[in-house]
Amino acid sequence: MAAVLGTDFLITVSDATDGTFHELKGQRNGSYDWTNGIVETTTRDNSGVQQNIIGISSWGFSADGVTASSGAASSGLVLVENAIASGIDLWGVVTDTFGSTSSGQMLVTSYSESAAQDGTQEWNASFAGTSSITEAATP
Repeated sequence: MAAVLGTDFLITVSDATDGTFHELKGQRNGSYDWTNGIVETTTRDNSGVQQNIIGISSWGFSADGVTASSGAASSGLVLVENAIASGIDLWGVVTDTFGSTSSGQMLVTSYSESAAQDGTQEWNASFAGTSSITEAATP
């Protein structure tokens, strides 16, 4: 099985005003995390062995990339900057190399830009889910 390239893992965002999803231009890396919290339910009847059940789930996306050398602002990154400044939710979709998607409503938890001495401008963004996540596999 061939490895999936990071460029085949695409995060897009929408502010839901027009339903149009925008790429985070220059994306190099991406991450999708889904975590289940654990609730301990141990009683005396468990013979001293801890017993757990799944509690609250959480999910999030993160990505980093390079700013376009043309100087044209990425409409996706403009949405991210506006969302973190105003505290509004965005809709996010992760699409993998096979066309499967994971989507949901999310908040921008961090956004940063940096400029290296060699002239490379980079961005980094993290998102936390505020709704259930919808998974859609490619048939």
